[in-house]
Amino acid sequence: MAAALFMLSACAGLMTDSDALRVNLSGLQVLEVRLLEQRFLADIRIQNRSWKPLDVEGFSFDLDLNGKKFVSGVSNRHVTIEALSDAVLSVNLTGTLFGLIRQMQAFQNMEGKPFRYAFSGVLYTKNSPFGVTTHP
Repeated sequence: MAAALFMLSACAGLMTDSDALRVNLSGLQVLEVRLLEQRFLADIRIQNRSWKPLDVEGFSFDLDLNGKKFVSGVSNRHVTIEALSDAVLSVNLTGTLFGLIRQMQAFQNMEGKPFRYAFSGVLYTKNSPFGVTTHP
């Protein structure tokens, strides 16, 4: 019995920072559209699935649509996400004319295929100076 409890506690200790995080895009709003650049405001929901608070020092994110790079953004916003809770953070994302052209080409080639997006990035925390890579 003691050995089983020891093994379970050892497995629980193996959870990495990236395992304890879930990041989803919860909203996207167009801020400004110019010929060479587009600006968006993205709402990002970060779930802290760990038993300890997560002190975020800043973050960077990329949004890909249908397998093509679309927009990216950074923030130096400091926030603490309490243990076993979530928070919605807003970040400005910027795209280029070339990213918009790639998206238009990808939409033309979709032919009834489902729309897909991938949202990934890095959260910079006090405990991890090189950042924690996030995936949806």
